[in-house]
Amino acid sequence: MREIHTSLQTKPSKIAECKGHNAAAVGIATLSPTGYTALSQLIESFASKMSSPRRPPTARSAARLGAVQALYQLDIGGADVGETLAQFSSRVTGDNFDNGETGQADFKHLREVVEGAVREQLLLDPAVDKVLDKDWPLHRLDATVRAIMRCAAFEIYFKDNVPAKVAINEYVDVASAFFEDGDEPRFINGALNTLARARRAEEFQA
Repeated sequence: MREIHTSLQTKPSKIAECKGHNAAAVGIATLSPTGYTALSQLIESFASKMSSPRRPPTARSAARLGAVQALYQLDIGGADVGETLAQFSSRVTGDNFDNGETGQADFKHLREVVEGAVREQLLLDPAVDKVLDKDWPLHRLDATVRAIMRCAAFEIYFKDNVPAKVAINEYVDVASAFFEDGDEPRFINGALNTLARARRAEEFQA
C-alpha cells in the first residue's frame, strides 16, 4: 500500500497497488512483446470505459493513453525521448485498435504531449506540487500517477484549444484504466481540477 496526501483531502488517501494494470507489473515500460500485448489489452479496456464495448476510443483519447505510457517509460527506464517516440510510432500507429494501434492522427498528439511535458517539466512539476500536500510532492507519487499528472498538466497549461474539463476527464479515464479499483482516479481528478482552476479560472466561472 502507498499513502499519498493532497491538500484537497482532509485525510490521507490509501493508494493501492494497481491490480493487473500497473505498467511496471506488466512490462510495458520497455514495450517488449509482453508489454505490447499488455498495452493492447489496456487500450481495449480503455475503450470499454470510454464508450460501448465494440467501439474503439477516440484518436485523441488513445493518444493520451499512449503519452502516459511513453512518459512512464522515460521516467522509469531513463530512455531517450526520440527513441521512445520511435518505438510508439512503429508499434502503436495504425487503425487496428484491437491490436493496440492508436491511429496516425493520435501519434501527432502523443508526440506533442510527450515532448511538451519533457520540455516544460521545470515549469510543470512545481505547478503540480503546489496543489499537492507539501509532504507528498510529485516525485514521491507512484510513477504512473506522475506520468498522468505531467501529461494532463501540459495540456492544461499549453493546449488552449483543449477545454480544461475535457483534458481532466480524459486523463481521469486513463487513470481508471490503470487503477480500476483504486483511489487514484479520484485523487487525480481533485488535483487536476485545482490546477486547472488556478491556470484557467475563466473556464470555471458560472
